[in-house]
Amino acid sequence: MRRTWSLPLIIAVAAVLLGAGLALAFTQPLANDDPVPTTTPASPRPSTPTETDAAISARQEAAVEAARLMTTWNPARDLNRTAAELRARHLMTEARAEQVIAPERPATGTEWLEAAERDATSVPTIELNKATELTEDGVSITATWTWDSPDGGDIPEEQGTQPRIYYFEFTEDNEIHDYSY
Repeated sequence: MRRTWSLPLIIAVAAVLLGAGLALAFTQPLANDDPVPTTTPASPRPSTPTETDAAISARQEAAVEAARLMTTWNPARDLNRTAAELRARHLMTEARAEQVIAPERPATGTEWLEAAERDATSVPTIELNKATELTEDGVSITATWTWDSPDGGDIPEEQGTQPRIYYFEFTEDNEIHDYSY
């Protein structure tokens, strides 16, 4: 005896088979006790300094030194904060160094004025800020500071002055050709 299949029956059987196949496809990897094959990263290459590594290191060293100089102030002697930037010009290209121009007006603010009154000098803490480097020729630095005064007393930090994040861009000769903070 021959059975005839009706269209609704064919659709129902196909749906059941398709559903069973999909269920098997999605549950099989979960039910399998075998570990999922993983790839392990290749062993790191032996670290040998390259010309690029040396250039990056030289840029980082120059950026650290520039940020240290630019955040070391003695308000009793420095008219304003730009005086410290002037002391870092030897790390810059000639064109960039010429752009560092100190304003004629003195710095103000309670922190600066109290540091001047107490003959305090800023003592910077400088850290590479790898998360914000701009380009392969750029180095980012985070600078914070405390004040060292002869009387040993604390000078309260003025709101919004710290941290100072510097962005230095370098030439192939590892001179600063631009910076901002």
